[in-house]
Order: sequence, then structure tokens, then C-alpha cells
Amino acid sequence: MTENTADAAAFHQALGNFLTRFSEIEALMQRTLWRLAGVGPPTAQALFSGVRLEAAMQYISRIAAAEQWNAHRKAQIQHIFSQLGLINKLRNHILHYGAEPEGPNTWIITNKHFAHVPQNVSRIAISPTTLDDARYDLDKIEYHLNLSRLGDIRTRPGSRGDRRGSRPRLAI
Repeated sequence: MTENTADAAAFHQALGNFLTRFSEIEALMQRTLWRLAGVGPPTAQALFSGVRLEAAMQYISRIAAAEQWNAHRKAQIQHIFSQLGLINKLRNHILHYGAEPEGPNTWIITNKHFAHVPQNVSRIAISPTTLDDARYDLDKIEYHLNLSRLGDIRTRPGSRGDRRGSRPRLAI
């Protein structure tokens, strides 16, 4: 299908905003891991270079278990990591499988060219709104990391992670 130029521009703008925000949260998670592990630069850079989001979440969960965090603090981090895991999956699917326009404001992410058996084929429909919602959820994740004192406390200028009381908007 041929994509509408205005739709494509809106999609690419939303995609760029989402990926930029994702990279900022990945860096925040890296610094959070360093702090919780009690390791600062340059040692943290040497030890944790190449640790991506999923591994950082696993390490932080292991730290929580080793330090015997209370149930409330563990629940906070699990809630954050649950939503972050969904967003990470969306990001990985977009970057590894690509998104093809299907209709007005609709793009499809599929692994059909890579799955070795039909039952492993996945198909996800997304739009600029989906990407904006995911970016908004990343803002909320930053806020909750900082609120729970797990994060870096340094928020980026203009962060929208201060919307108290609202629910995550992305569901995959």
C-alpha cells in the first residue's frame, strides 16, 4: 500500500520522539543500576558497558532480592518493569522487523519474513498515537523511578513524567 505523505510524516515524527525518549530511559536505567550496585564511574562504565534495558532490569531485580527489599518496594519496581518490558518489546519489534503502512494512520509490525513456522508469526498494528502513548508511558516511568528513589532524580528538562494519578496508556 502507498502511504499518505502526511500520515508518514506524523508516523516518523512520533517514531523519532518515542525512540529518543526510549534511549533516555535506557540511560536512566543504566545509571540507576550503577547507583543501586554501589559502583560509580569509571568502574561502572567498565563493568556495565553494553548492559541493555532488559539486563539492567534483571540486575536490579537481583539486587532487590539480595538486599531483601520490602514487599512495597518490590511491587513498585515490578510494576515499573512490567510496563517497561512491554515498551521494550514494542521497540524491539519496530527496530528488528520494521513497520509497513497498511491504511490511514496504521502501520503493521510483523515477523512473518523471519518466523520459521506459521504459529510463530506475530502481527501488531500501531499508529502515531500508539507511539505517543508509549513515549508518555516512558515519561511516567521516569517519574515513578524517581518517586520511588530508585532513579537518578535528575529529570530531563520538560519531562512530562509528573502526571500523577493517570494510568499507563499503552497496552500491547
